[in-house]
Amino acid sequence: MTSISSFFYSIPSFIIGIFLLLIFYGILGIFEPGRYSTQTDILISSMIFKKYTGFMIIDSILNLNFQVLFDSVKHIILPALSIFLGTSAMFIKITRTSTLEELNKDYVRTLRAKGLREDYIIKKHIKKNILIPQLTVGGLQLIRLLGGVVITETIFDWPGIGSWGVKCALRLDITGVMGFAIVVSVLFLIGNLMIDILYSIVDPRIKYE
Repeated sequence: MTSISSFFYSIPSFIIGIFLLLIFYGILGIFEPGRYSTQTDILISSMIFKKYTGFMIIDSILNLNFQVLFDSVKHIILPALSIFLGTSAMFIKITRTSTLEELNKDYVRTLRAKGLREDYIIKKHIKKNILIPQLTVGGLQLIRLLGGVVITETIFDWPGIGSWGVKCALRLDITGVMGFAIVVSVLFLIGNLMIDILYSIVDPRIKYE
């Protein structure tokens, strides 16, 4: 498990995306790139399908159109999987490392000497102590995610904020690029703020002045 998580963490999400495209679309012929298929695009462009939010999964549910719903979910699987594999790998690695480190500490030996079960020690004591490094890694992964999603969306031809930012840059749309940078910066600041708040919730000893 450690070697697998290290492997996926060392590879950027867009490289994982290229391999996923090669396997599932190039070889197997499924999960084609794009937001949806040509047939679904024609259906969405018709007057029958009403766009309420612009999010096809939500709009397809509101329209009770399960064909569009299935097609939208199908096309989002590979982009989501490529980002998930790279992001979750570090969490697995840091969770294992932190757990092994906590298991060798004196308070765990004391709890074992008192006759407490191993699963109880992990659930009641160790899980709380490994949350801090997980939150720290979460902040670092947020930066990695915001950077990797731009190329990932471009590879899968997914019309998200990342591909929109790339198109603005290619068109030399300064206003669009600035808007993209502001949105990403705000998301990053909100993410860091949430992590700081969670720090104080997880460990009451952490206080901010």
